[in-house]
Amino acid sequence: MVSSMGLGVAQQQLLSYPNRSIVLPNSTSTVTRANRFDTYQNVTSSGTTTPEISFSLLSSIYNAALSGPAGSISTVNQPFFTCTSGNCTFPPFATLAVCSECFDVSDDVQSSCDANSLCSANFEGLKAQSWQQPDNNNINTILNQTYLPLENSTMLKGGVAGRSSPFSTLAYLQAKSETGNWPPTYHGTECALFWCVKTVNAKVSKGVYSEKVISTDTDITIESNGERRFSLANGTEVTSFVITPLAQESIQGSGGVTQHLSGWAKGSGYNRVFSSDLMQGFSTQANVTEVMSRVATAMTNRLRDFDGTTPPVNGTTLGKESFIRVRWAWLAFPVALWIFSLIFLLTVVVMSREGETKWGMRAWGANSLALMFHGLDEDARSRIREGEWEEMEDLSERLWVKLEKGSEGLKLRARRVEG
Repeated sequence: MVSSMGLGVAQQQLLSYPNRSIVLPNSTSTVTRANRFDTYQNVTSSGTTTPEISFSLLSSIYNAALSGPAGSISTVNQPFFTCTSGNCTFPPFATLAVCSECFDVSDDVQSSCDANSLCSANFEGLKAQSWQQPDNNNINTILNQTYLPLENSTMLKGGVAGRSSPFSTLAYLQAKSETGNWPPTYHGTECALFWCVKTVNAKVSKGVYSEKVISTDTDITIESNGERRFSLANGTEVTSFVITPLAQESIQGSGGVTQHLSGWAKGSGYNRVFSSDLMQGFSTQANVTEVMSRVATAMTNRLRDFDGTTPPVNGTTLGKESFIRVRWAWLAFPVALWIFSLIFLLTVVVMSREGETKWGMRAWGANSLALMFHGLDEDARSRIREGEWEEMEDLSERLWVKLEKGSEGLKLRARRVEG
């Protein structure tokens, strides 16, 4: 009886009703990829038409540079995708991409300060100046960045970028000086942007798109006509990724990425001035490497949207379904209780059958005569022998009893015996 109090708990824990993901066969999920880049704008000046970087691609660069805290990328920089349920998975796929590589070369920065608290730094032809006002407000060239010839950089030449014909190489000189921190700290960084092919795993979870890079291929071939090409083998199938000559010129030429990423930012405790909005974005973020990585990601996702000739990747659309889960371990308690109860019942039956011969006891079952006769007076009980229920049954048909109150309290007393 005590153990049976746990049956309710066991029954509640036996069944649960969780949700699981199922494939929705009639739903659509896609994400863009690029096998070809051939997007640019033609700009005519002084009778000459020159391909320049497209407005859409340039906007993605601005968005990445001005997107706020390090590591955050606006959803504008995500590739186009469809996922009707908000939860989708995609098979691994390869796409044309932009990669970045940066090196910290602060040890190459030459800096000095004179007796008048005027400090200056030089790095790869870049200059930064800093000085203090009497009220401790520092005036600095916060950031200076410009084109860096690849042959001038040992680190970029020896890195992945040097083997991948980068379309943009830049040198950065940063000065960091806040009130109470003098002289300023100068940092030098060298970065490159170059073409690559990325193999990625993508998914959409609760409406949020994310992807993980599995591998990166940087083995590019430049054809005689200026076309740049990657060839990626998957078993017996070879996929080509192409950058056309005019599109390459728009990225690398006079109106390309390097021109827009070059400039300066100056400031003091009073105000700041910038050569462009992009320089404002760069100067407000401490880590140039992270900004360049965001720029590369933004360009990658945007050029994936440009390529209308490459079909998107089809994914699997997932939905939620409720089901019944049986936790069989919780069934052990009621089953064990049932088995022990059965054993107890059988034991009582067996021992009751042996009771008359072994202990002089008989099984009365549901018959209440024994209880009734036990409450009678001595005279009535003396008319039967102990344990003889046949005599008790016979006497009960001839015996009249009455419930009377006496010195011992309420008691059944025999009043008449017939026959």
